[in-house]
Amino acid sequence: MLNPINFNFKKDIFAIILNQADITYYNGINNPQNGKYSTLYIVNFKWLGSKQNIILTGEPQSGKTTILAYIFNNAVNLEMKAFFYPVPYLLQHIINPVNRYSKGLTNHLKTVDLLLLDDFCTFRMNAKESDIFLEILKARNGLRPTVLASQHPTEKWKEIIDGRADEITNLLLEDAIKVNLKPFYEIF
Repeated sequence: MLNPINFNFKKDIFAIILNQADITYYNGINNPQNGKYSTLYIVNFKWLGSKQNIILTGEPQSGKTTILAYIFNNAVNLEMKAFFYPVPYLLQHIINPVNRYSKGLTNHLKTVDLLLLDDFCTFRMNAKESDIFLEILKARNGLRPTVLASQHPTEKWKEIIDGRADEITNLLLEDAIKVNLKPFYEIF
C-alpha cells in the first residue's frame, strides 16, 4: 500500500504563485517594508486576525481572481461572512437609481467579515463612485479586512480614479500587504 502524499493542491498552488510574487507590507502609506511577511503568513490566513488588507496587482492572467476565489472559499469554510464581487458591477449596482436596495448593499459591504473585490480600476471610476467606495473603505478600515485585485499598479490608480484617488489609495495601503503577482508564463 502506498503512503498518501501530504499535498493540498489548491493551497500549494496558492503558495507557489505567492512565492514568485513581490510582497510588500505597508505600515502607513509612506512606510513600505519588503520581506516582513512570508508567503505562509498569507497562505495560512494569519492576516485575517490582524484585519489587514491585501492588495493583489498583476497583469491579466497572473492569478488574481484565482487567489480571490481561493480566499473566498476558505473564508466560507471558516464560517465567515464573505462577499466577492467585481468592482465595476458592484458600483453600477449601488448607483443604479432603479435599485431601491443600494443603501442596504452599501451598509452590508461596510460590515461583512471579509470583502473581496476584483477588477479594481479596470474602468475609470467617476467622482460619485469614488465617494461611495471611500465611504465603504472608511467604515471597514482597521475593523475588517478587504482583499482587492487590480491589473494596474497602485501608482497608476490616480490616473483611473476621479475625485478621491489619494484617499482611496492611502486608506487601502495604510496597513496592507501588497502582492505584485508575476504572469503564469513566468512561473510555470
